[in-house]
Amino acid sequence: MERKVKTEAPVSVGGITIVPVVELRLGCRRASRRLFFSAVKQPRAVLITTDGRWRAFAPDGRELPLDEVLAEVSSSGSGLFSDEDG
Repeated sequence: MERKVKTEAPVSVGGITIVPVVELRLGCRRASRRLFFSAVKQPRAVLITTDGRWRAFAPDGRELPLDEVLAEVSSSGSGLFSDEDG
């Protein structure tokens, strides 16, 4: 199963920018003469910036360490704003 964490398109409202971070999992299996494919896309975090200060939050509202979220995105081969990568 392939796993990738990437950012989606940022949304700006007022002086706030919101960047969704999602986890994609793609799988393919072969069983006898059949192929099985699966794909899952789940929210991983939300990055929010106001006045140039970034903060990261989990889907349940807990604040996350920003450096850990950014490291997870970049270790998946994505940049912060990687909307064009597939």
